Amino acid sequence: FWSKYVLAVYNGLLILVGQAVDPNTNLAKIYCIICTMLGQAISATIFGSMASLIKNMDQGGDMFSNKMDFVNEQMRYYEIPEEIQTDVRQYYDYVWLRHRELIYGRRHFSHLAKNLEEELQAHRYRGLVRGVPFLKDCKEGFLSAVLVALKPLIVSPGEVISYEGEISKGLYFLERGTVELFDDRTKKLHEKINGITYFGLEVLMLKTARNWCTALTRGYADLHLLPLEEFDHIMTDHPKESDKLRRLAMRRVEKIGFLTDERTFKIISAHSSRCTGKNYETVYTPRNIWVKPMWTTNYQKLNKILTFIRRFRFAKKDGFALFGKSDANANGGEAGERRMSKPVIRFAPEENKDISDV
Repeated sequence: FWSKYVLAVYNGLLILVGQAVDPNTNLAKIYCIICTMLGQAISATIFGSMASLIKNMDQGGDMFSNKMDFVNEQMRYYEIPEEIQTDVRQYYDYVWLRHRELIYGRRHFSHLAKNLEEELQAHRYRGLVRGVPFLKDCKEGFLSAVLVALKPLIVSPGEVISYEGEISKGLYFLERGTVELFDDRTKKLHEKINGITYFGLEVLMLKTARNWCTALTRGYADLHLLPLEEFDHIMTDHPKESDKLRRLAMRRVEKIGFLTDERTFKIISAHSSRCTGKNYETVYTPRNIWVKPMWTTNYQKLNKILTFIRRFRFAKKDGFALFGKSDANANGGEAGERRMSKPVIRFAPEENKDISDV
């Protein structure tokens, strides 16, 4: 029995794959044709599904390969020199290794709920948070607002990040690479920045937001940009953290001393598109060029409200005065009333419920 069963299975598989089986009758030949066609269809389905599954395991790699094929074709069409083509390929290779989200696009997470997006960004920039002191010690709401607003920025070797005298694009966070800050006229190197840190904060705390130096890189650098508009919104929504950053910026300016340099101050004190509203001054000086502290401004508003509330005082006889002073506190009834700029509304004592205007 087993030998006949094994032989039958073996012959059946041969028929499915179209191997040589010698049928003796026409009916057997028709049966073999049908089985062979069915077997070929099953084989094509199985192997096709396996090939598609293997291909889908690396969709990002396929996307990058297709993009590079298109880029190479375009460079050949425009007859780009070979040296430039090599630089372009090296740039894309670096982006693929370090910032694949630029290849994939951030649209994959555009429909996430706010809390999930914040958790995703907190995990993505966890190294940045640990390396920047004011991010590590700030409140959760401020940190989430900053991380969600960050935009990745890839800088190639020798590329200028910002020029001296132009309006700053925002606050830069350096995650990898080296950035040099130097004087554009004398080519004097002011500072070399590397490691996980930030730069450009002192510029954003000036009303003009003009760069006091030029920044460039000598190699590939991974930056994250907090745009100027987003920075202003976050500072307005979080005044306490804004005041802390303002003090950090002032200490850095004291260390660098560019406000005392006549030529540098002339460059940064020129009016810009940011010099509107509360940031406008006819002439900027080292004293009034600083952005007003949000925390102090809000505290002054709150203090005015509290002062106004304190004016609600109880009079001994006349009841409660909402505005101005009561007759009991005025110096001489009619004279006191003439000194009041606004009418006084009093609540009469309990025995008389009528309200009168004086």
